[in-house]
Amino acid sequence: MTPVVDASLYTAFLLAAFVRCVTPGPDMRFIVAMGGRGGPSAGVMAAFGVACAMFVHAVAAALGLSAKIAGLLRRSRRVARGPNVFSGTVFTGLAVRPAAAPK
Repeated sequence: MTPVVDASLYTAFLLAAFVRCVTPGPDMRFIVAMGGRGGPSAGVMAAFGVACAMFVHAVAAALGLSAKIAGLLRRSRRVARGPNVFSGTVFTGLAVRPAAAPK
């Protein structure tokens, strides 16, 4: 059985993925800090790494893996907060450390 892809759902998914990619957040702080610390080439490399991670996440969402994981995380709000807090802490730490280091 082949899955039927609705064009409007696909368009909505692409729009949501694009909005997620251009919305500033901890990843943007990381890119700006790396660019400020190491120059434009370091900023571009940081942006490339973040874009690769977003691509992997978008592919996982398209394959339905994100929905399965979200279903597991909905069972407990405390467990669901863990990945968000962890990733935000990691990105913030990666952004603050280079920005605060002496030159």
